[in-house]
Amino acid sequence: MVNAARTDRRSAGARPSRAGAWRGTRLGAATLRAVGLRAVGLGAVGLALGVVGVVGLAGCPGSLENPEAFGDASTVCDAPNTILGPRCATSNCHDAEDPISNLDLTPDAGLVARLSGVAGVDCAGTLLDTASPESSLILTKCQADNTCAARMPITGAKLTADEEQCLLEWISSL
Repeated sequence: MVNAARTDRRSAGARPSRAGAWRGTRLGAATLRAVGLRAVGLGAVGLALGVVGVVGLAGCPGSLENPEAFGDASTVCDAPNTILGPRCATSNCHDAEDPISNLDLTPDAGLVARLSGVAGVDCAGTLLDTASPESSLILTKCQADNTCAARMPITGAKLTADEEQCLLEWISSL
């Protein structure tokens, strides 16, 4: 074993010892001397870093304040606010003021109650069928294979496959 003072004198070029640990650097020896240790190689440094890491992680609470920002798989897509509101509950369509077919898709606290188990006006089926989400009219009317009247939304771009999946996941979560 080489003590810290001796290591300082040989610091002209760091070189690995037979054990493979780097010795002979001023920074390493000075740091070890400052904390009262002898230069014993990377094993002691690794042990010290490991202890610091364990102590540092002990204070970690282990949760996020906003997991949805990181794509948490358990988070359901917010179809009312990302699809129904901006794409369906617009003026001259399915807004609260003058909803076509008496279908108000405004994304508010009463949305699910207005749709759940309610029969369609112009098409056979249930607007929001929690027992069979894939049969819900608010989903099937948006799909390419829709068999009842016009595919929704009538104006603007049709829903993408991801948006349809989001709508299905939201209905399934109810």
